[in-house]
Amino acid sequence: MKADIKKYIEKYQNISGYFFWIWLLVLLILSSIPNIPTQHIDIGEHNFRLDYIFHAGAYGLLTILLHVWRSVKYRDSKNYLLVMLMLLIVLAISDEFHQLLIPGRSFNPVDLYCNIGGILAGTIVFILQ
Repeated sequence: MKADIKKYIEKYQNISGYFFWIWLLVLLILSSIPNIPTQHIDIGEHNFRLDYIFHAGAYGLLTILLHVWRSVKYRDSKNYLLVMLMLLIVLAISDEFHQLLIPGRSFNPVDLYCNIGGILAGTIVFILQ
């Protein structure tokens, strides 16, 4: 089973690079839109913002695309996962700080936690494949 997945990853490595850059561009465009209203669900006295799910899913997908793209070339590197995690976390932090420059947007630590959670989940999914 793992051999089949590795062959699949090697076959689609280049196209996953294109999808990585396209998805990253989509995320940067979405995070640059001013005054986006947030949808939420009322749970008793508390509100749950639905964009938290999007943050985790978006960064999880970005992480999987990056791993599929780069893992074939760097799979023998001892520090591969650590370097990729650090790059993705720096990207997530930068994205949240970037929103300070956008009217009606702000740095939200919960968004950042969801971004990092998506990065970790994407990495775990990739490792377990």
